[in-house]
Amino acid sequence: MADIEKKKKAESLREKVQYGLTLVAISTMLVAIGFPFFIVVFFGLFGFLLWKVFSLPSAKDLQEVFEFYLTANEILRDDERRWFGFEIQDAISQGEYLLKLFPESSAPPLLYFTVGALYYRIGNYGLAEKYLSQVIERAEFDELSYLNPSEELRSYTKILRKIENEPTEAPLTSAAVRALERARRHRGLKMLEESRRRLLEMRVSDQQKALMETTKSEVLQKRREARPSQPRKSISELLHDIYDGQ
Repeated sequence: MADIEKKKKAESLREKVQYGLTLVAISTMLVAIGFPFFIVVFFGLFGFLLWKVFSLPSAKDLQEVFEFYLTANEILRDDERRWFGFEIQDAISQGEYLLKLFPESSAPPLLYFTVGALYYRIGNYGLAEKYLSQVIERAEFDELSYLNPSEELRSYTKILRKIENEPTEAPLTSAAVRALERARRHRGLKMLEESRRRLLEMRVSDQQKALMETTKSEVLQKRREARPSQPRKSISELLHDIYDGQ
């Protein structure tokens, strides 16, 4: 987790340096053409505040995370409803978009798990293994390891605690979050192991098919090499052989 936090700080510092260099360049140009220095500083600070505000996801964007939980739980719930593949794929696309709202590796673990579980549901075991292994096996994706949260994660957590503390305000969303957390605890490892088993079976099957194709090709090649290569006789030669044989 320390390496991740260092990377986040480096990216944040790089953004600030880029903004600072741009601000210095613009300020220098404005001062050079006669703008008062204090006005340049004022507009520079104002622009910085606007950049910070608009670079953060809105509360509506974070609210969509919980709407995604609601949709995903409907799909993952063990009932008799039959979902079309494109419906599940649409939900996955929404989940992956929401992951990008958070700085690298700082999205909530439940969001990673839910995307992985949907990939498992649709039978994409490679990507299911990718997402599930993060939250099941890697310690840095445990909630206790998130010691330096991003602003996005803080906002997400405020919404989450409100839903948990006041379940009557959003009963369906509260139930969906609890169901997904139970699935993560009780079925996450099983889904991960099953995904890896299926991937291994597919790799073995592909290797067997490749071996069979190679063997078949080698057998045909050996047959061609063993067959004597004699030039075809003309019709007159064949007739001559027939009459000579009489």
